[in-house]
Amino acid sequence: MFLKCLGLIKNNHIVLVLTSMAYNFLHFSLITNILQGAKIRGSFLNRVDIKISGKNNQVMIGEKTMMNHCTIVVIGNNCKLTIAGGSTNINYCLIRLCGEGSEISIATKFTAHGGTIESCEGKKISIGEDCMFAGGVRISTTDHHSIIDVDKNIRINQAKDIQIGDHVWLGRNVTLHKGAVIGDDSIVGEGSIVNGVLDEQHAVYVGYPAKKVKSGTTWSRALE
Repeated sequence: MFLKCLGLIKNNHIVLVLTSMAYNFLHFSLITNILQGAKIRGSFLNRVDIKISGKNNQVMIGEKTMMNHCTIVVIGNNCKLTIAGGSTNINYCLIRLCGEGSEISIATKFTAHGGTIESCEGKKISIGEDCMFAGGVRISTTDHHSIIDVDKNIRINQAKDIQIGDHVWLGRNVTLHKGAVIGDDSIVGEGSIVNGVLDEQHAVYVGYPAKKVKSGTTWSRALE
């Protein structure tokens, strides 16, 4: 019933904002999270915990975003999370930013059911439009611990940005490590690990590490 009502009001901006505020008062600590710096106008959050510590951090969740049983954690300064909204549906996910100037940007029509998206050490994760993540997906810009070159006494596993193109489907338990790049209109198969650049469009990637197994493909959320 709620989804039907949302469909009726989605094109009326004022009604959408007022309805989302009423919904969030019932299902979400609206006032607490607004005071922390979260901007959630026009979104619908059910059992979503937002924890922000540090200075000049931003959490912006766009209109028509639905989130259920999620946790957003920001620890650091000048970090920025942007969820564009527009028919986005995120369930049972952890979204985490830490360090100085880390960013996560999620475009419209994004869906995810369980998993972790984590940007640390001042790096950025960019997720394009109309992406679909299955359960257990893990994305992180950092290894969390240092690997040191003994002779040079320097760290050799620096954090790196992650870029995911438009219309990308990540299968169950896919892992994207620092520096991963996925091209538009691609599929990464279940259990695959992406360590580098897979930027060919219309491709299927599978394996450990993931490699291209097919070209000239696309995918649809519906069974054709």
